[in-house]
Amino acid sequence: MRNLRRPLSMLLAGAASSSNFTESDEITNIEAAQVMTALGILGGTDIAVSGLSSYSESFETTAGTAAITILLTADDYSSRAYTIVVTRQALVQVTVEDNGAAAEGFDPSYAVQGTAVAFTVTPADDMSIQSVAWKNTSDEGTCTGGGTIYTLSAAAASSDVTITVTQSAIYSAMTGSFVMNGNDDVDAEDVIIGISENSYFDNTEDVTFTVQIPDDYHLERVTWMLAGDASATELTADENGVYTIASEDLADVDSGSNKLIIGVRLEANPTVTFSSGVTAWDAETGASLGSSTLSKVNEDGTYYLEFTCSDANLTITAGSLSRTVSGGDYVYTLTNIPDGGAGISSGT
Repeated sequence: MRNLRRPLSMLLAGAASSSNFTESDEITNIEAAQVMTALGILGGTDIAVSGLSSYSESFETTAGTAAITILLTADDYSSRAYTIVVTRQALVQVTVEDNGAAAEGFDPSYAVQGTAVAFTVTPADDMSIQSVAWKNTSDEGTCTGGGTIYTLSAAAASSDVTITVTQSAIYSAMTGSFVMNGNDDVDAEDVIIGISENSYFDNTEDVTFTVQIPDDYHLERVTWMLAGDASATELTADENGVYTIASEDLADVDSGSNKLIIGVRLEANPTVTFSSGVTAWDAETGASLGSSTLSKVNEDGTYYLEFTCSDANLTITAGSLSRTVSGGDYVYTLTNIPDGGAGISSGT
């Protein structure tokens, strides 16, 4: 506290009195204004106050408070003692088991002991809040409220407390784990867009979704079935690429043995292989194609590959090959590549 002597003297030297404010005739608590200006919190016109002759402080604590008293004495001024009281409050730890919901209102995971706390609970998608219960070291009960606003009572906050949120599904129908065939490196959520795995949905409405095909792959088929079915039904997308499962076909879907399963089969594009001595680069990116590369897919579903090569005479094992000249290199386009792929070798 001795380190406060110099800053306080400097603050007091530059302080303004209550009469130095333009609204001075409206100030009723003159002493409070003087203290606030002396501490630099408020400021009026510049005025010099000097002659601080003594300064002392004391520190006192009780079970619930801590008090700092500052005594200032200056020439031509009456001595004044200013006391800052800090009230200390005991905290309890609050643990929230939200089970997929979002609970907010604790800062960050504590509450003032013996004080009621209002907080919010937001359910997960397609879920509703069934109950919000609490349990401390000696008792348990239910938080009051409803909707998204709840209150932890003062009695519940008398000791460390755990709040448990229980949700229930709005809908009874549920999807299962989707089936991805042909590419183990992709997740269903990155391919099937519009409905999620292991989630509840409204089976009184049509289920619609699209399929995002990963690079270097093409789509073989899309199917759906119930988990208890022996076979799947193939789906066809509309002109916008949207797949639809009609609501009347979903009447038997539940959250148990009849979950909705969607399956997607992907196939890698046909491979184009370059024989030894043939060096080729991707015509678009300029990247080396190495000894083999996957072909690309045209809008009509056929496969092609466009590449550059310094060799003027290439032969192929399958498909159709055309050539143009650009900057001293030859630009080749291989089309009509069959599912089994194609090989390219030098014709010289």
